[in-house]
Amino acid sequence: MTRQEQRKLREIIAENRAYYRRQLQGTEPCRWDCCVLTASTTRQARGYELEIAHRQRAGWLPPEPRYLVVPDLGGRRIGSAGAACYALRRVMQHWAEQGTSLWEEARILLINSGGDSKRMPHCSVFGKVFANLPFRLFHGGPQSTVFDELMVPKYRRITEYLKKRFGITVNVLDCDGQIYELVPGWLACGINCMFPIESAHTDPLYLREKYGHQLLLIGGVDKKALICGKDAIDREIERLAPLVEDGGYIPTVDHRVPPDVSFENYCYYLEKKKEIL
Repeated sequence: MTRQEQRKLREIIAENRAYYRRQLQGTEPCRWDCCVLTASTTRQARGYELEIAHRQRAGWLPPEPRYLVVPDLGGRRIGSAGAACYALRRVMQHWAEQGTSLWEEARILLINSGGDSKRMPHCSVFGKVFANLPFRLFHGGPQSTVFDELMVPKYRRITEYLKKRFGITVNVLDCDGQIYELVPGWLACGINCMFPIESAHTDPLYLREKYGHQLLLIGGVDKKALICGKDAIDREIERLAPLVEDGGYIPTVDHRVPPDVSFENYCYYLEKKKEIL
């Protein structure tokens, strides 16, 4: 990164910090009416609530938004999409209990933050959402975290800067679960490539039909077909072949290949995929 680029990024961070301070001082309204965090267990949810309460007592969070932590239903893991849907349902219930009818016009920041942090064990207690970042929340203040930075998102500014400065026009988002209702917002922010498309929840063919080539796709291969055998693999490759031919799509299984896929089936899948690439 050049000195000019470093200076520009410092300016963006400084502007974000200034906006954050104005929010704390009450001279700038917060962008969110409600901030919702999902958690995988009630224990993790309690940890998140303690983190938020600590920030509220210290005056590090804007006072206006409501803060709500929602663990997965019944202590059972329901995935990112399921957690998001259940969290929104809980928000509706919470506001109904409070006697407010702001739901239809509300601006909600929903942070999918459940998980075991197996690849980041130092975050396993309170999850990656409260992982420390290598800079302070403000001068002389505490270490910033992922949660703190998400409170004032700047996706559009970042994507526009990347395009103007580096000519980058493809911005990839890690998107799990069912994403149909989320895609319009991501596109509006300049996020235009979805990865991985989990075939159990989201159909890449539907996304292409609805959004055309403004939305690029990675994933979408049903990994259960690799378990079932060659006939199922043939059907899956045939299903996705028109999308590959149309362009703007890279077929892969989402996340990892399951351990119950035989080596023979996996090699067959790779050979069949080569035929349509």
